[in-house]
Amino acid sequence: MSKEKGQGRDITGNKYNRLTAIKFSHFGESKYKSRYWLFKCDCGKEKAIGKEYVTGGYTKSCGCLFLEVKTTHGSTRNRTLTGAYLSWQSLKRRCLNKHEVVYQNYGARGIKVCNRWKKSFANFLEDMGERPSREYQLDRINNNGNYEPNNCKWSTKKEQANNRRTTILINYNGETKCLMDWCKKYDLAYSTMCYRRRVNPEWSLEQEILHKQSLTYHILYIIGAVNPYKQRN
Repeated sequence: MSKEKGQGRDITGNKYNRLTAIKFSHFGESKYKSRYWLFKCDCGKEKAIGKEYVTGGYTKSCGCLFLEVKTTHGSTRNRTLTGAYLSWQSLKRRCLNKHEVVYQNYGARGIKVCNRWKKSFANFLEDMGERPSREYQLDRINNNGNYEPNNCKWSTKKEQANNRRTTILINYNGETKCLMDWCKKYDLAYSTMCYRRRVNPEWSLEQEILHKQSLTYHILYIIGAVNPYKQRN
């Protein structure tokens, strides 16, 4: 596009919250000559807004966000947005806003928000209900799946940590736990176990347990706490 003198940095195509810059519009009438750009909101409406207000994060929509906050279907308490509404906003930013810090872990990976939730907080609230407490966060059952009713649940921070892509899950004696939980159960050094698995990917939990038992017995033998030659009565 042709650049008008004094319009400043070209932000065409950039998205800020709900607003995408289309083109430079005009200069303001005040003595400061603010630069106004035409933005298209996620709701579809186009509006000329001062560039500094949008890029600075002061204006986030054409006005529809304000109306949504006023009509959040009972999801405000003492003038504070509830957990469910904040979670709904957050999941959309992660998947739809390329300028969001964590976008690379969500939207860039192909994680999407289902149309039912993308368009309506009421639908999200109907499917998920209110967040049980501050200890819970919205969690995807399949970390490679989308944000949709059959793939989301409210989880505690510990449950959510166990569901991360980097979490090591181990099945032992017919029970599946994350490696850290197994280490706590058998009093194993988590960092040592991780190191041994990096050196030898085949190193198993059972081997680590037997190794510790053998090492413990050896130490007890050295200090004289056990005598392998002592006859049992």
